[in-house]
Amino acid sequence: MGAPSREDEETKKMEAGGDTVGQKLDAGALFVLQSKGSWLHCGYHLTTSIVAPPLLSLPFAFASLGWAAGLICLVIGAAVTFYSYNLISLVLEHHAQQGRRQLRFRDMATDILGPGWGRFYIGPIQFLVCFGAVVACTLLAGQSMKAIYLIANPGGTIKLYVFVAIFGVFMMILAQMPSFHSLRHVNLISLVLCLAYSFCAVAACIYLGSSKGAPEKDYSIAGANTRDRVFGVFNAIAVIATTYGNGIIPEIQATVAAPVTGKMFKGLCLCYAVVVTTFFSVAISGYWAFGNQSQGTLLSNFMVGGRAVIPEWLLLIIELFTLLQLSAVAVVYLQPTNEVLEGLLSDPKAGQYAARNVAPRVLSRTAAVALGTTIAAMVPFFGDMNALIGAFGFLPLDFAVPAVFYNVTFKPSKKGAVFWLNTTIAVVFSALAVVASVAAVRQIILDANSYKLFANSLDGPGSMRTARTPASAARGGRALYELYRAASRAAAPAALLWRRLRGLEHPSRWPERLGRPSVARPRPGSPLVWFHAVSLGEGMAALPVVRHCARLHPGLPILLTTTTLSSFEVMKDLIPDGVIYQFAPLDCPDAIENFIGYWKPSLILLMESELWPNLIVSAAEKRIAVVLLNARMSLKSFNRWSSPIGLQLVSLMLSKLSLIIPLSTFQAVRFQLLHAPPQIIHFAGDLKYAVGDIDAGEKAVAAIEDLQQQFSSRPVWMAASIHKGEDKIILRVHDELIRMYPNLLLILVPRYPRDIKNVSQTLKKQKVNFVLRSTREVVSSNTSELRMLYRVTPIAVIGGSFLPGLAGHNISEAAAVGCAVKGEYELLEALKQLLGDSRALEACQRAAKDAFSNMSDGVVNRVWNLVRTFTIGSQTDTWGSFSSS
Repeated sequence: MGAPSREDEETKKMEAGGDTVGQKLDAGALFVLQSKGSWLHCGYHLTTSIVAPPLLSLPFAFASLGWAAGLICLVIGAAVTFYSYNLISLVLEHHAQQGRRQLRFRDMATDILGPGWGRFYIGPIQFLVCFGAVVACTLLAGQSMKAIYLIANPGGTIKLYVFVAIFGVFMMILAQMPSFHSLRHVNLISLVLCLAYSFCAVAACIYLGSSKGAPEKDYSIAGANTRDRVFGVFNAIAVIATTYGNGIIPEIQATVAAPVTGKMFKGLCLCYAVVVTTFFSVAISGYWAFGNQSQGTLLSNFMVGGRAVIPEWLLLIIELFTLLQLSAVAVVYLQPTNEVLEGLLSDPKAGQYAARNVAPRVLSRTAAVALGTTIAAMVPFFGDMNALIGAFGFLPLDFAVPAVFYNVTFKPSKKGAVFWLNTTIAVVFSALAVVASVAAVRQIILDANSYKLFANSLDGPGSMRTARTPASAARGGRALYELYRAASRAAAPAALLWRRLRGLEHPSRWPERLGRPSVARPRPGSPLVWFHAVSLGEGMAALPVVRHCARLHPGLPILLTTTTLSSFEVMKDLIPDGVIYQFAPLDCPDAIENFIGYWKPSLILLMESELWPNLIVSAAEKRIAVVLLNARMSLKSFNRWSSPIGLQLVSLMLSKLSLIIPLSTFQAVRFQLLHAPPQIIHFAGDLKYAVGDIDAGEKAVAAIEDLQQQFSSRPVWMAASIHKGEDKIILRVHDELIRMYPNLLLILVPRYPRDIKNVSQTLKKQKVNFVLRSTREVVSSNTSELRMLYRVTPIAVIGGSFLPGLAGHNISEAAAVGCAVKGEYELLEALKQLLGDSRALEACQRAAKDAFSNMSDGVVNRVWNLVRTFTIGSQTDTWGSFSSS
């Protein structure tokens, strides 16, 4: 192909709107920034560059701002960016009318502020922002592809960087689109896609937020302390600014055919109609549904513990539409790079499709995409870097610089409102850019130790899908787990032998502790739910949920395990028909593998504080959902896990859980301080308050009637769950009461069966008339009889609070059957009043029962709804018909 004629060159200049800064157009401006488009095309380009998947981060920004500040910032962001972009357009139109049409941001800076500003500030910043956006889009697309892959193939092992590379290959093809104008149809499709995934995301938020198992809505400002909340505010502002960011307004206006007057304003109106529709609907619905548990992107809220909490088809649509639009966004932000490369490597005198220009174009664009893809694959924590780029780039380019350009170009009167409005915008957002940059640098420092090249995480520290969890959530945890795994394997045989010698294991069923089944029935073929509780208290708390599960899913196999003999003796008569009972395996690798390998549970429900590393990690590796019910952690355990070594191991375990249902807000804070992902923590109530709903068996009813006859002629009170040392306090109080009520009977129930011997020795020393499990002056019993004794005892004193260092015990079983419950304070006087005043006793009994009823109402339903939402309901392929029950 021959060289173009002078007439062809002049035609190209006319299409560009005239010469730029008095110079001939280079190949970048001639070939990449062709001026042939209409205002509609301009609107498509603007929409693609602004309304992109980062809008799914807006609920995350609201979590650091709250409703009022979040909405104010969102409105200000829309108003200021629309105003600023229009200012740039007016400046560009002004120079075009003077015959000096500016096609690039750096051209504007050079002409208005001087060559240094264009060459050393605006040009480099714009290039960094735009190429950073390309890298971010590539990484997000790879994460979307992997999310789709994991939904279709939950056990898949393909690494994240493979998907990033696949998208990079696709981008290499799409990058060969010759000019910005040639993307007009692609960007029209992009406009439709952004509306589609935004509406789907809103529908998903409404679905999840209004469901029975909806996440707990907490709209308090996220952050552990004032410093974190302050930095969170600036991070949130940077997120909103980056979401509204563009950085290529001059290049977009360059695609508009001359004359340009008024066309950009129409395009902005089209764009901001889409902006308002999508940004506000997603931000409001997302924050309404998830509150301050909103993650770095809504896509992370829709996936919990690797499982979808919304219908999988809906999540697939959102991920797919997001993925497709990311390709359009990436190629749009690649245009400044293309323009620079064309200007350096192509010959403006040759035709655009001449071999002289096609070869370097294909090679240079392929190399640029390959570089961006490599960075995205190597640095999946690029989210932290992109936050810094956004704060340092988008805030000044899109908020401050336009106002400066307008004031310098048009020189409005200093007495007028326009000058001071523009000056205020420039100063305020320049300051915000500095502060937001500091906040971004701080986040990079916090996350730096956990950065890992070619990492495989969708939501690790600094990733584009970052969760609101500490950066060191599982740092070093895997190495400590491997050490624990080896130690537990070596120690397990000796530990089991020691327990057998002390009589702590069942004489014939101890092999179950090695993971060997001893029940006659074979392992059921359908999905199996495994409930695990260590001892009697946890086992009793699990029973209401076990019964509820068995009632809702009659054909669903249920396995219940405990570890202590006392729990076995009590619970074997209380579990529903069809529920399989086993002793739990020791937490050593072989026992856990044997147990899980035989029973193959689809869901594991652990009670209270059962954090066993081998069990949790093994289940997670087999993609078995693990839930912690009635989650609690004592101060002693919390301090132990908070140590530098303990924190790393517990962080690893908590990251493997699908759901945590804590006893209280206080307990939830403890779990969060141990780096539990906040999005899996949801409240439902204390299951121990539902224990009173469990009916006594036939044998228990007969025993209760027998006890009622024995105690019918005597006043009775009981001291339950009494620790060593508390028995002396109780006996002193009883001695005082005997003087007033000589026939008074005390039922003393030690907290631990092993303490019965110690209590008996104390009674012998005091020469007190007593027998074990009888009806004389003092009765000392064990915890397996508590439920019967509560039903025949009008007054119960619950131990665990009479000595320093004890945390008290659950009063629900006593309150459920109408015992007048008393604790430590003014014990003697209170007992005298209750024993001597039948009306006061009846009032206290009634108050206890009413209080229990209020606390226990609906707790089991709430717990099971959460379990169903976060595990069963999202795994329809595994659970089949059970998921809809």
